[in-house]
Amino acid sequence: KADVYEPFGDTAASRPLIIYVHGGSFVSGDKRSADCVDFCTRFARLGYVAVSVNYRLAGFLQFLQSKDYQMQTVMRVMADIKAAARYFVVDANGNRRYRIDPNLIFGGGYSAGAVAILHTAYIDSLSEFTPAEQSLLANSVGTLDGDAGHKGVQFRFKALYSYAGALNRVSWINAGEEPVWLSHSRDDGTVSYSCAPGLGLPNVLELCGTGRLITRLKAVQVAADSMMLDGKGHGWPSAGVANSDFDSSLRAVARFLYPMLQQRSMQSSLPVAPIAFEVYPNPGNGLLQLQSAAPLSLIQVFSTDGRLLSHAAPPAGSLHYQIDLRSLPRGLVLIRCGNAVKRVVLE
Repeated sequence: KADVYEPFGDTAASRPLIIYVHGGSFVSGDKRSADCVDFCTRFARLGYVAVSVNYRLAGFLQFLQSKDYQMQTVMRVMADIKAAARYFVVDANGNRRYRIDPNLIFGGGYSAGAVAILHTAYIDSLSEFTPAEQSLLANSVGTLDGDAGHKGVQFRFKALYSYAGALNRVSWINAGEEPVWLSHSRDDGTVSYSCAPGLGLPNVLELCGTGRLITRLKAVQVAADSMMLDGKGHGWPSAGVANSDFDSSLRAVARFLYPMLQQRSMQSSLPVAPIAFEVYPNPGNGLLQLQSAAPLSLIQVFSTDGRLLSHAAPPAGSLHYQIDLRSLPRGLVLIRCGNAVKRVVLE
């Protein structure tokens, strides 16, 4: 089951989809947890279709007693996540109830949910499993496609985000994999920031957290960003936006994903010309000069969460234009002209 959050009154024909997977050590938790509700509400307000999913939970005692059962539990959750994403891909190619762009599917979650998302995205082929793991897969969900809905429908995450997530083996991340935003408290005793058995229990599979993931991501040149904390333990995201760190993290995730939206929220009804332009000074105080070898078209200034902050129309044929943004808040803005976008820091 899933809860679907949509932008109120939105008329966009094509919208990004973002999936949030709850935590609970694979034995508990629900899609209505505070972090799930707050994350999805915020991203629906940013123009996403946001989806909080439930998945098959494991039996507590059996989970603690068997590493094979733990691996099969993760495989079942992977299957459920894939089925959820495929549901929306099928809709996008059919009735278009949700109007999502199947090329703009983002996934993430907290704790067990983040662990599951990272495994779902970074295990690309059966060959990445050992023979023993392949046998576990065959005896649980059959194939990497899983045993849930719309088997065979293809999709790929555009990017990922992870709150206190981890992988059993960092070698599953290879060049060309999905970009990822990561957050973790370095003192997390449930899902280690480095590598340790899950839950801090020796009879649970080893999990390698954000500290080790970042090393691997850099080594294989996969784009990543991170928000590291100290002294927050494992549970800080569970209160949702009541926790100031979680509230801040939502803005950080939005900033990380925004450039991947192909500027869809910046689309204009005016013709778009393929021009390149320069902005200076950058950083600057807001009195900016735009210069181009081709005539400048409509100039639009956006916040990192996609809000239009200002616009200007240079005189026809202009190769140079001055725009005054000194009244805007300090920080990063995106300036669009034609189909090109520049990042500018206002000091």
